[in-house]
Amino acid sequence: HVLGKSQYLMEWRSFQTLACATILVICEVGISEKQSIFNHDGVNLCNRPFIDPCSPGGKWDPLLEKCQGVHGKSCYQCFSGQFCQETNEDCLVQSQEGDPEVLSEYWTSGLSQNPCLQIPADYRPAYQFEVMPPVEYAIKQLHETVGNADTEGYTIVYGMGGTNVLFMTITAMSRNMLDKCVKAGRSDCPSAVEVFVQTPYYYGYSAIVDLVGTAKLNLLANTSSEFTIEIVTHPNNPTGELRKPLVQDGSHVIYDMVYYWPMYTNASVKMSEDIMIFSSSKECGLGGTRFGWGLFKDASLASKTPAVVESTIMSVPEDSILRAYNSISQIINETPSSVTGMLPYHQFGREKIFSAFSRLSDAMKDCKGMDIQLMNDITHSPGAYAWLKCASGVHCADEVKRLAGIEGSPGMTYGAINEYMRLSMFMPSVEMDIMIKKFTSLCQ
Repeated sequence: HVLGKSQYLMEWRSFQTLACATILVICEVGISEKQSIFNHDGVNLCNRPFIDPCSPGGKWDPLLEKCQGVHGKSCYQCFSGQFCQETNEDCLVQSQEGDPEVLSEYWTSGLSQNPCLQIPADYRPAYQFEVMPPVEYAIKQLHETVGNADTEGYTIVYGMGGTNVLFMTITAMSRNMLDKCVKAGRSDCPSAVEVFVQTPYYYGYSAIVDLVGTAKLNLLANTSSEFTIEIVTHPNNPTGELRKPLVQDGSHVIYDMVYYWPMYTNASVKMSEDIMIFSSSKECGLGGTRFGWGLFKDASLASKTPAVVESTIMSVPEDSILRAYNSISQIINETPSSVTGMLPYHQFGREKIFSAFSRLSDAMKDCKGMDIQLMNDITHSPGAYAWLKCASGVHCADEVKRLAGIEGSPGMTYGAINEYMRLSMFMPSVEMDIMIKKFTSLCQ
């Protein structure tokens, strides 16, 4: 009588949905002792509970039949219990990883259909070496819709993630440069080309270049040399700034543009560099899928990369290509906002990440607990990581861990001094909330 008939029916239906979903979860979780722990008959990963029993402290995993966090943990950080319902905000928050977990929240937000891929065992089981036209079209359409990169006249190269594409590119470029020198009969040909990056830089570049037998990383390389390759991270990891190369020959510059998307920066300039590298990790949030691509102006150079693929990983896994393709297709098939012009997925990610930077900035303003500053341009190009600076002589990462219970990466990791540190800004929302609360408590 109080609610009225229509409201009563609505409330009753909501209760029915919740009750049925809860019963379904209980039935699925309740495994008898006589049953095997895992179901070896196969599992439909697309068929998950309508209401996630692990939310917000984790995600239900239908394969493991229990809650999961990130990197094999049973819950997100600071959460525990069978269904991740217990919270401990005094825990240590680790903010060092590069997994854009917050982007996956779009697919469970109800704003879009969650793309789910089922691949039969007999579909293209052989090694694959050619670029599939639908995938190439989807990638070009994605860049055209976003407006962040020109694809007209470019050759697309695939790899197992952006780092693998970068490795392939440096290998092909360095071999090509050295082969030309030797064929010209010159006596001054080096044994390896030098790879230059401006500091602070992504620490993974060192390991990537070390795997290339014909290149070596040198932070003091001669940028005027014909045997120098420069990597420009655009926007930069860890600072978020949009840099210009110091090497003048554009054909010797590799633009690592995995973060050049609306979630991390104002990606409004259509770039048309000689080599541009992207990944499904930072665009689609599919870090574990390991799929990346490069746009090459020089088709001849692009044709040398398959040899690198075959000699290292044999071929890019078909499942990785199709999962990335499925997500990209869903993203580009949605209607852009009439206000911002952004695709809904990018709008969601941008609001999450830009908002996190804004909240962190507010929490650290006039910090009373310690001398610390947020160095990112949070209005135009914050990037994906917070770059923090502490007082002179202070080991920033150690001090923030001691005072706030937050573990980041020290500046030396990125070729800077340890008065700086890096924090991830695209961790799951619940973890981000706790991290910002910790800074608020420290600084107020």
